[in-house]
Amino acid sequence: MLHLRNVVQKLSNKETESISLWLKQNEADKCVELLHYLRITDLDESTISSKLKTSASGYYALRSRLSARIQDFFAHNAPEANIDLIKNVANIPNLLYNTPRELALTQLLKIEKELIKLDIPHALTEVYSALKKISRHSPKYFEYSQQYNKHLAYNMAIDKAKELLLEFNKYLGEYKMSADSTLLEVLEMLKQEMINYAKLYQSHRLEVYKNILIIEYLLFIDGKPKKGNEKIIEEHLSVTEKVIATHKHDASYSFLKTLMAYLRFQFCLYTKQEKNATTYYKQVDHKLNIFLLNNFSCFPSHFLLEKSKLLIESGEVEKLYEEYNLLSESYTPYKEDVANYINYKKFSAAASFGVKKYGETAAILNELINEVSLKHFPFAELEIKLFLALSLLLNNKPGIAKTFLKNIQRRAREYDSLPFDIIRLLTKLLLITYLPPGRIRKMKISNNLEKYRKLNNGAIQLLECILIDESLLESITNSNVLA
Repeated sequence: MLHLRNVVQKLSNKETESISLWLKQNEADKCVELLHYLRITDLDESTISSKLKTSASGYYALRSRLSARIQDFFAHNAPEANIDLIKNVANIPNLLYNTPRELALTQLLKIEKELIKLDIPHALTEVYSALKKISRHSPKYFEYSQQYNKHLAYNMAIDKAKELLLEFNKYLGEYKMSADSTLLEVLEMLKQEMINYAKLYQSHRLEVYKNILIIEYLLFIDGKPKKGNEKIIEEHLSVTEKVIATHKHDASYSFLKTLMAYLRFQFCLYTKQEKNATTYYKQVDHKLNIFLLNNFSCFPSHFLLEKSKLLIESGEVEKLYEEYNLLSESYTPYKEDVANYINYKKFSAAASFGVKKYGETAAILNELINEVSLKHFPFAELEIKLFLALSLLLNNKPGIAKTFLKNIQRRAREYDSLPFDIIRLLTKLLLITYLPPGRIRKMKISNNLEKYRKLNNGAIQLLECILIDESLLESITNSNVLA
């Protein structure tokens, strides 16, 4: 069953009205009532059951019925530009077994022509499979067999390219969370394998998936701009955008438009084109709840951290908190996707932190620590605990904070990579705030903060979603000093 209440509350008003009308037309008035009550956030299940005058078992059955009907509604009302053509493909068994050969052949050749024109390779496999069956005793059999084999292999190559892009972004997320340098070898291997697959066919689809992976590799793995990378990224972006524009009716490409805006946004930040970045930022932000679902083509939650940074730097912390609350109404993160889930919770905590709701920040971070296992993501674990310690310090809980900081300090010594150097440095900074206020404390904060800023600008950054400066650290007053 769907997570019914969650699904219902994510529906737009227009979708709710359409589903209600569809249910009434199908004489499902009880389902309409349940749909209405589930939209009301402060009604619990027992109250709704009482209002509907149903028993516990009857209420459960009604929920199941509504869940199934909502799925049916979206199945029957799914937007599909080429729905008639796809229906014709689905009708191929009928052409094979219930249609005279000449008529079946005529229809199959017409479908083939339309599929080639619209470039729908997976459906062409079905067509050629049927054509070779009905042409088994014809000279055309060999030709259709060749086409079938060619398109079958081609579709396997496309599926493999999609799988490589998915795997790349899975490991990209794990690298960002763990700072495990051995994963860089895996990412490099996936990139090279994608390049090899793209060479198998002269295919714009393989070209698009290859380009996206290479762009992401150069933007998110290398960290700082390197000589020649800017030109490579620009070329890959331009080629990919041109392909998508050329095939504007292709459903699979239409969903990549927001992804391309995201990559353009990241490229503008990479090349320090802040004004241009704003344009692409708005395009992604406008469809943020949908974009965050695209974890198979990119690492989407990274945008949330950039969003936090931009709004904080522009002094719009209240707006950040408002937009986080709006996003939480239309998007539900998945705990199973741990790397993206961690970034979403960091974004949530950053929004609360920005408006000085330090108790709320600590609650979000504590919840994250208890919800998911972080044992394979040591960098993320220590980062979250550092964020929690900072929140506790600002919430006048220095004793608990110091316990966290000492634990972090001890754990960080086990790792020797640069990201963990940054963790050790920030831990030292927060421990300095335990010194009595005065010139020595201020000087130590200033010196170590400067070192922290210089170090914290690589491919993996620590707490980039909040602003740590002198005023914040100085605001941890003498009331937090422990004897």
